[in-house]
Amino acid sequence: KILSDWGEAGSSGDGQGGTAQTNDATWSHNFFNVSTWNTAGGDFVTSASDTTSVGESFGFKTWSSAQMVTDVQSWVDNPGTNFGWLLKGAESTSCSARIFNSSESSASKRPKLTITFTPGKQDQFITFPSISTKTFNDPNFPLNATTNAQGLSVTYQVTAGSQFVSLNGGTVTIDGAGAVTIEATQTGNDDFNPAAPVSRSFTINKDGQTISFNNPGDKMLSDSPVTLVATATSGLTVTFSVTNGPATVNGTSLTLNAAGSVTVRASRSGNSNYNAAPNIDQTFTVSEPSNRQSWLDDQFGDDQDNPAVAGDEVVNSSDGLSNLLKYAFDLDPFEAHPEAQPAPGLGIFTIDTVDCEFLTIQFTRIPAADDLTYEVRVGDNLSGWTPIYASIQGADPVTDADLFTETGTDRLAVTVRDTVKTDSVDGANRFIQLVVTREIDP
Repeated sequence: KILSDWGEAGSSGDGQGGTAQTNDATWSHNFFNVSTWNTAGGDFVTSASDTTSVGESFGFKTWSSAQMVTDVQSWVDNPGTNFGWLLKGAESTSCSARIFNSSESSASKRPKLTITFTPGKQDQFITFPSISTKTFNDPNFPLNATTNAQGLSVTYQVTAGSQFVSLNGGTVTIDGAGAVTIEATQTGNDDFNPAAPVSRSFTINKDGQTISFNNPGDKMLSDSPVTLVATATSGLTVTFSVTNGPATVNGTSLTLNAAGSVTVRASRSGNSNYNAAPNIDQTFTVSEPSNRQSWLDDQFGDDQDNPAVAGDEVVNSSDGLSNLLKYAFDLDPFEAHPEAQPAPGLGIFTIDTVDCEFLTIQFTRIPAADDLTYEVRVGDNLSGWTPIYASIQGADPVTDADLFTETGTDRLAVTVRDTVKTDSVDGANRFIQLVVTREIDP
C-alpha cells in the first residue's frame, strides 16, 4: 500500500527503461524533478497487503486478502489517502523480473479492482405530526406518522390512557376524556434499521351538554301530580328540583300543593366525560278551580254571551250534563263526562256500633265556585223533598257531620247519606237528589 502521492507523465520504456519526464514517478522521485520519495524506491507499507506467485506463463494474476479489504475501506473512509498499491517483485531472486500490462493497454488487459460487498442497512426516521387537543364525542381521526423508508408503514400503540381511546390500525376512536400518549414505531427490514420510536401526547377534554326542558304550562291544582320531561344531549338522566313555589318533586313527579307561582329547575351534573349542563328553570302558575267568569272565558271565549251555547241549561255533549252542572263539577262543557253524573247508591255506615245501610249520592263540589249552592234532598216521593246537605257559595256544608264525607282540596269528592235506614219501615221508598243552583248577579 503506497503512502505518498505520485505522478505519471508521458514516458514509456516498453519494459527496457526510458528517459523520465517531469512529474513521472521514478526510483528516487514521486514527481520527477519536483519532489522525491521519503525513501528511495517509494513510500509504502513494508508488509505486503497480499502476495501471489507469478510464473512465466501469460494470463491474469489475482490478489485478494483481508488486508486489501482493510486498505480499500481506509480509502473509502479517507479518499485523500488513496495512492494505490505497488507490485514488488522477489528482488532477492535472480531472473524474477516480470512485465504487466498497465492502464495504457487495451481495456480487456488493464488492471482492475473488483470489490464485492454487502450494503449496510440504512437508518430510517419517523415523522409524526403533533395531535391537537380533542373533545369527547369528536369523530374518529387518523394518525399521520410516516417513515423515510419507502414502502414501510408505521405501527401505533397506546402507551398511556388506553381507557380513553381505541386504535384500529392508524385510526383513533375516542372512548373517554383524559390524557393519552400514542407511540409510532417501525421495526425495519433487510434494508433499513429500526426507527427510533416517536410519541405524541394529547388531551381529550370533556364534552359540554345542554338540557331541553319545555315549560309545563300553567296548571290547575287538580292537575297534580304533573310528570316532568327533560332530556340532556349527553343522554344522561336529568334531575328536577323546586326552587320556588308551593310544590314538591320526587323524581319526575311534581306534586302541586297550593295555588301560586312555581319554578322548577332541570339540572344535570357532569361526569368523567361531560361537563355539567347549565340549569334550565321553568316558571308556571298553579290556579285554583276557576270561578264563573274565568270558567266562561276558558270554555266559551267569545261565545260566552250567546245563550244558545253558554246558557246554564244548554247541553253541549253526549253525557246529558248541562253547562251549569259542567261548571259545578269544573268540566269541559264540550266533552262527554258520563262518570261525573251524580251517582245514587247504597252505603254501609256504622251507627252506635251497628252497621246500617243507607241510600247515598256521590258528586263533585268545587269550593271556588262561590256563586253556586249544592243541595242534597231526600224524600218518600218525588213531590216532597227535605234538604239534608247544603253548601252555599263555596262555604262548608250546613248539615249534620254524620251525614256526609268530603275529601280533597280544590275538587271535593262528596258522599251524602240519607237520614233513614233502608231496612226501616220508613226506608222502603226513599229518593235522593242533588240540586245545583247559581246565584245570578243582578
